Amino acid sequence: MRKTLGEVFDFVILRRKQMSVVVAIKKDGVVYMGADTQTTSGIQIRNYLKESNLKIATFDNGMIIGHVGAVSRKSILFHSKNIIPKLKIPKEGLTKKVIYEQLIPMLRDQDVFFDKEEAEVDASMLIGYGDKLFRVRNESVTEINEYCCIGSGVDFAWAVMEIYHERLDPVSLLDKAMR
Repeated sequence: MRKTLGEVFDFVILRRKQMSVVVAIKKDGVVYMGADTQTTSGIQIRNYLKESNLKIATFDNGMIIGHVGAVSRKSILFHSKNIIPKLKIPKEGLTKKVIYEQLIPMLRDQDVFFDKEEAEVDASMLIGYGDKLFRVRNESVTEINEYCCIGSGVDFAWAVMEIYHERLDPVSLLDKAMR
């Protein structure tokens, strides 16, 4: 059975509304980050505007972290803002080594990366600091050159980023990728 473009579009929009996403863009030495407010667990879909449920946290040292997965459910980054200030960031700024050797062990000690219900590692984060952007997925760290998305809505956000990243300013691109 063939579907019209409108039917396909309606399905894509409906499906997208059931997914979480965090998007980050690095442009002209600045990291921009945005996220939706949706929390999905099984068949439950909720939107919360309480600070403890938001997916992005900013810190006094200039770091910004967006998170999904077990990290999001535990909200440890919001309830334990004392973790990030303990990082010893060298003059050259945040590096993969600092994330591997300092941040990940601190988060592991707080049970951020291990989902006891699922008995597996389950966390994704985007970390911005100065002009650097990193993706942390299940304790693996990747430095990002241009833009990145995490969460169950990643496919839709990536498609928007690929199509519009050269045409839109960072704030407009974030907005479009999260819709």
